[in-house]
This record gives sequence, C-alpha cells and structure tokens, in this order.
Amino acid sequence: MPLTPGASVIIALALLFAGADAASSTSVAGPSVADVARARLPRPRASFTAENPRQIRATLNAQLLEGPLALPKAMPCEAFELGDLKAWLMFLNGLAHPDLEGTLLRPGDRRRRIGSLDGGLKVDLAAEAAYAAEHPEVAEAVRDGWCADAAMAWVHRLTDGGRAEVADFLASGGGESLSALPLLPVEGGAAVHGPALRAAGHHETARRLEEAVSGR
Repeated sequence: MPLTPGASVIIALALLFAGADAASSTSVAGPSVADVARARLPRPRASFTAENPRQIRATLNAQLLEGPLALPKAMPCEAFELGDLKAWLMFLNGLAHPDLEGTLLRPGDRRRRIGSLDGGLKVDLAAEAAYAAEHPEVAEAVRDGWCADAAMAWVHRLTDGGRAEVADFLASGGGESLSALPLLPVEGGAAVHGPALRAAGHHETARRLEEAVSGR
C-alpha cells in the first residue's frame, strides 16, 4: 500500500535510530562504526513502525528522550519559536560531517540533507522565516518541519564526536536560543497541516513540510 507523506516518515525518521546499537568509538575526526552502519542501513527496523504518523513520532520521540542517541536536553517542538529553531539548525549544520553528507548518504537518499554545507541553509531558512512572518498561518507548519530537520541532523549528519560537542555545549549552559534541542511535533506534521496549507495556496510550505517529515 502506498505511503502517504505523513506515514512515509517511517522511511526517513525511523532510520534515525536504526543501527544505533552498533559498536561505536567516538571520534571527532570522522564517523564512527555506528555512524557508518546507520548511514548504510537501507531500511528501518520493524520496532520503529506504527499505525499512523502520530504514533510514529511518539515512538521516535521516546528514542530521542531515552534511546542510544538521546538528546542531551530536550523540549517539545511546540515550545520553540522559529528564531530558536533557526539558531539550532545553523548550529547543527556547522557540526555536520561532510563524509556523512556527501559520501555515506548518496544522492537521492531520503535522509540526505537539511541544507547545503556551503551556506545554502542560511538562505533557505531566512526565506521560510520571512514567508512565515508575512503569513502567520503557516508558522506552525514551518516549525514542525524545522523540528524534523533538527532530529534528522542530530542523528544522521553529526558523528558521535559532533553529538558529544553539542552535549558539552549544553552542559556548559548552552546559549540564549540554544538551551535544549527540539523533539518531533506531537500533533502536527504533513497530515495535519498539508490540506489546509494547500487549500490556502501555501503549496511550497506544504511541500517543504512533507519533505521534512518524509525525508528526501
């Protein structure tokens, strides 16, 4: 049965944790054994399936809170303003490892990127934020997409060493907009926001949200 944009989150975000139990040695210089195994695993484990997108996000949030790749500090997606999420995405992008971005995650991989490593992400986020400011009705959808982007970056674009750097940063107090990492949205996502966005003519926002929660 074909996956809807919301349900197909299992293909991308469930891969967040697949392979997380592989043997690992933290290395700032490059991907660990676990990083490589996770990037190369073609399909999620059965334990990350669920009946609907909301249940899938709940399962993944449980892993982000207590699993092998748990966030060092976490808050609900719904508690974040766009400015704080933008700061996190830029911070995580700065720690992304090029081997994971360009080599292990091949072109066409659904988990591939939240933005380019050459500054394109800053332009993309600025454009989305400006559109949300002009059209406040899309702000929650943009927020949900950015929370999904942050989760994807945390697990798939950072090495063990990169995640350790984030943990150390938060343990030292973090920053004004960087005090905790976002979980996935509980009630939002493409299935909730998509129809209303398209009905109101916000097709690009709907497409971007579907990309974020479904992978690329």
